Amino acid sequence: MDRIFISPGPVYEPHLSENDYLWARAYHAAGIGKEDIVLNAFSYHMVAAGLTFHGGLRRVGATVIPSGTSSSQQQVQLIRDLNVTAYTGTPSFLMAIIQKAEELGYDFKSDFRMRRACFAAEPLQPSLRKRFEKEFGIDTYQMYGATEVGDVAYECSEKQGWHICEEVLVEIVDPETGKKLPKGCLGEVVVTRFNSIFFLFRFGTGDLSKITESPCPCGRTSYRLNGIEGRVGDALKVRGLFIAPSQLKKIQEIFKDVKIQLIVARISHEDILTIRLEPKEASINTIPIEEKFRTVFKDICTVKIDRMEHVQHGTLKEDDRLMIDERTWK
Repeated sequence: MDRIFISPGPVYEPHLSENDYLWARAYHAAGIGKEDIVLNAFSYHMVAAGLTFHGGLRRVGATVIPSGTSSSQQQVQLIRDLNVTAYTGTPSFLMAIIQKAEELGYDFKSDFRMRRACFAAEPLQPSLRKRFEKEFGIDTYQMYGATEVGDVAYECSEKQGWHICEEVLVEIVDPETGKKLPKGCLGEVVVTRFNSIFFLFRFGTGDLSKITESPCPCGRTSYRLNGIEGRVGDALKVRGLFIAPSQLKKIQEIFKDVKIQLIVARISHEDILTIRLEPKEASINTIPIEEKFRTVFKDICTVKIDRMEHVQHGTLKEDDRLMIDERTWK
């Protein structure tokens, strides 16, 4: 046994050693290698993150700066003084570092050499990814895993899903029953990692996703996770399939001129899914987009809309819930 870490509880957990390939594939897929100097902003203090990611970076030959959770000002100094080329940590902390650099009078894109970032432990919002890549010239990659099981999946340069690591078995299950769902369905990510140190069988992550089996243009043949759609408690189950708020937000990004609200009712023991569409401006007519909206909704959520309600501008309030479940189970 190489390491023991602390999880909330406290729970004392053994962990895989630096000889394992934890996160190495993710960093390789992001293009990080022997020429890179990487700022590791994950904590090294009695938690698995810092040393685990450190080990992956060393496996691909990168030089690692173990900055951990030092202040944003100190991180800026390290990036400047040591000519850092890549970052690993959370996206929100990298943005805090960039903002601190700007406060100190630097132009982050032109004054620093950082050109890649690999994120974990926190979702990367599309708007934030766009800022990193367009404003600051940082190529971004997402990595997915858990303290208990290590790395699970990672993003390649195509950024069309997360490749599942060879050492893990990933299932998509119904979180209520634990039964495996048909391919293409949204459900809870359940992971089994085969190792002799800390074997976990069907570890429930609480995250919602679905598996993509089609080949990736990058040439890798592994199945991919289709990102994280939300947490188990956030989703509604409609006719046996889960719908997550993040899926509706994806649809909202396509139909930018309308507000959306989903309502699920139950009539004669059958789920009825209704979508309310409200124009963001009174002059917009939502009726012409109905057919396209139904198609996009079915593609993203894999559930058919039963009814569409076109409501007037101002009907949906800012504090109205995105999804409403009106079903009773008496």
